[in-house]
This record gives sequence, structure tokens and C-alpha cells, in this order.
Amino acid sequence: MEITPLLPSVLPHTHITAGTVTVTLTVTFGGTTQSATKTVIVNDMPTVDFTLDGSNFCFRNQNVCLTDKSTMGSTTSGYAIRTVLWGDGSVNSSLSPASNPKGPEPYFDITSDTMGCAPFTATSSSPFIWRMGDQAQTSISASKDSVFSYIYDTPGEYFIYLEGSDSFVNEAAGNTYQCSALFPDTNRRDYPYRKIIVLPVPPVSFNTPESICVGDTVLITDESDDVYTVYNWSINDVDTSTKVDLNYVFKEEGLYTVNYKPTYIPESSFQRYCYDRFSNQVEVFFVKAGFSYEEQGLCSEYIFIDSSENAIAYIWDFDHPKSGKQNTSTNSNTSHIYGQDTVTYTACLAVESREGCRDTLCAELPVEYIKDLELYNVFIPNTDGINDIFYLDVVNQRRFVLKIYNRWGELMFESKNPQKGWDGRHENAKTLMPEGTYFWVLDYGYNCERDDRLAEGQVELIRD
Repeated sequence: MEITPLLPSVLPHTHITAGTVTVTLTVTFGGTTQSATKTVIVNDMPTVDFTLDGSNFCFRNQNVCLTDKSTMGSTTSGYAIRTVLWGDGSVNSSLSPASNPKGPEPYFDITSDTMGCAPFTATSSSPFIWRMGDQAQTSISASKDSVFSYIYDTPGEYFIYLEGSDSFVNEAAGNTYQCSALFPDTNRRDYPYRKIIVLPVPPVSFNTPESICVGDTVLITDESDDVYTVYNWSINDVDTSTKVDLNYVFKEEGLYTVNYKPTYIPESSFQRYCYDRFSNQVEVFFVKAGFSYEEQGLCSEYIFIDSSENAIAYIWDFDHPKSGKQNTSTNSNTSHIYGQDTVTYTACLAVESREGCRDTLCAELPVEYIKDLELYNVFIPNTDGINDIFYLDVVNQRRFVLKIYNRWGELMFESKNPQKGWDGRHENAKTLMPEGTYFWVLDYGYNCERDDRLAEGQVELIRD
């Protein structure tokens, strides 16, 4: 005979309060009642929490220590079973279990050469945080896979590390945990280090004069490292010389760029070479001497007019040593008197610019001094227009006094003008003087001389 229960076989019920409760089941059938009673213990819900010891605990192959911080209810005695799921498929129920969870696994490689000349640009690829290994402890963050470059200015060996980090959250406890890892892993004896070698570059330099002048032969001296044995000079990108030092003549003024690119031959096929180069701009200055001249007066006086360019200092040399201190001048425009000499002189002007550039120009001066006093001893005053007047030919004079006497010392004629001569008459009576010998005295002086002169002579008056 099959008996059908009056109530469902399972009756759900939720106890809100922890404690000990009595559950009674009463069944009445056919006027008969029966009861069954049981005691039920309602426990508090446990609070689940844990901690992970250490700060760097999410590396591959590194032990992690987990400490259970869970608590049971006040009405609960003993412990429930604790199960730890590590997230990598492994399970552990130990109170303080140890396991090897997987955290961030950073990795990178160097995509450029690992050795080069300073400044050397190294290129690497991978995400996370880069530690470049230089003295400044440079760190570069990257949130995703990336390729980037870093310039090493100083020669040396540099070890590069990549730091990766990640985090996870314990939702039950509301705690966030940070995991980080370093590559290469320095805790391993055989860790695959990443190293950059930056080679020194032998310096290149040269020395130039402070000022350079057009036409000067300039010596530009190499001051580079002794390792260089092959030389290449160029000026304004035009190859000029392959010698260790550069001798060059700048023919025009202006700004020039001097480039120096020496090289050397590596000692072996395995040796890396690092070449440097050096450039410098030099300014070339010029000065040009120039002058014109003209003769003035009848004392061989020359006027010199300067026409030089960029000159600030002047030295004239008139090639006339017997003029003493007057033989030179430092004026830009000047003059010089050559006196009674008849010769070709070479007058020179030397000039200098503010930058110290010098130039010289010379010119030949054919100096012909005026003739000295020309003396005549006969004249025939017959009004035929030929030799009728007695003159003393004097030019460029500053003083002229001519007196003519007869043999008894009587003054016949006097003149202060060299253009006025004696016509054979007595100056006062205007009468014709007889033939005979007459005596003259000339007191005179030239403009180019300080001292006066005195000349005496005789003249024959002839009548036909």
C-alpha cells in the first residue's frame, strides 16, 4: 500500500537570527495526532579575508605566502574547510599555503644594435616601465606594446631593465593587490641580461687665428685626437686639403665655413670606428690702400689724397730721407716738398684696418725741380725784338731784388719783379747808356727755402 505525504517532503525556511531553535513537526490523521521535535543550531556567517605577504609577490616561479584572516560567528565552534583558488588552476586548502601564481611576465628585446658611438640611440620594444640604467636613473612608462628609442650621451656600459605591473581585487574583502615583475630577473643566476655598450668618440677640433685678412696665408691647426690618420678639409663644402694642417689663402672677404672630417682605419675587422667632425665659421676681413697725388707750386710740393678702404691707421713714406722727420706722416691726407732735387721718388702708403689687416700701395713720382738762376752776360738793346732786355730768369721766388751798376758804382737800374728787365737806359734820366760792362747784384730767395740767396755778375751792353 502506497502512502502519499500530506505536505511536501522538503519545507524551506530561513532563520534570520543565529542560535539554538527547536523545530516540531505535528501530523494529525484519522483523529490521531503525533509530533516529532528536533533541536537545530543556527550559526553566524563567516567573514572571509586574507593577506599576501611581501610587495613583489606576483612573479613567475616566486613563492607567495597567504595568511587567512577569516572569522567565524560567535555561535560557531571549530573551523570550516578553507579552499584557496590561485587563479591558475591550482587549489590549496592549507591555512597558510604556498603556491607559484602567475603575475605579469615582462619581456623585451633590443631591436637596434647593442654597441655604437656616443651619442648612441638604442631602440627596444615591449610595454610597461623601462629603466635605462644611466646615472640619471631614467624611467620611461609605456602602457602597451611599443618601440621607442633612448639616446645615451656618455660612453659606458648600460644594463636595461623592464618593469611590468598588474593588480587584482579581493571582492569579498574589498582589497586591491598590486603585482610587479622585473625583466631580466636579477634573482636568477642565469638571467639573460640586456646590455648597451656606448663607445667613446675621439674628439675633433681645430684652431683658427682670431682675425683673417684677404690675401694672408692662414694656418689652421688640427687639434684632434691622435687616433685620426686620414684628413679631409673643406671650405664652404668644397674639398680643399687632405693634410693634417690646412694652409689656405682667402682671396675675398666674407664669412666662410671650415669643415673638418678626419677618419682612421680600424685596427681589425672587429673594431668599431667612431668618427667625429668639427665645423667653424671664420670671417675674412680686408683693407685696401689707395691714394692720388698732384703737384702744387714750383717747389716740387706734392699733395697726397687718401682713397683707402676700411683703413684706420696710415703711414706715409715719401722716399726722401734727407728731409728728416718730414719723410713720413701718419695723417690720412698729407703733403711733402721734395726741394731742389730732380729724381724719381717712390712714395708709399701703408694702411691698417681695425682687425689688423694691412696693405701697401706705392707710386713713382718723377720730381723735376725748377731751374736755378740762369745768367746772361750780353744784351743788345736795338729795338729789333731780339735780346733787347736784360733779364735774370727766376721762378717760384719769394724774394727778388735786382740792381745794376756802372763801373763807377752808380745805380743804373733796380727791379723787384723778375718779369721787368733792364733796357739799357738810366732808370731815372731815361737816357741811353753807352756800350760797356755793367755789374748786377741779385738778392733773392725761393719759396721752398728759408734762407735768402745773393748772386753777382756782369753784363756787356752792345749797340750796333
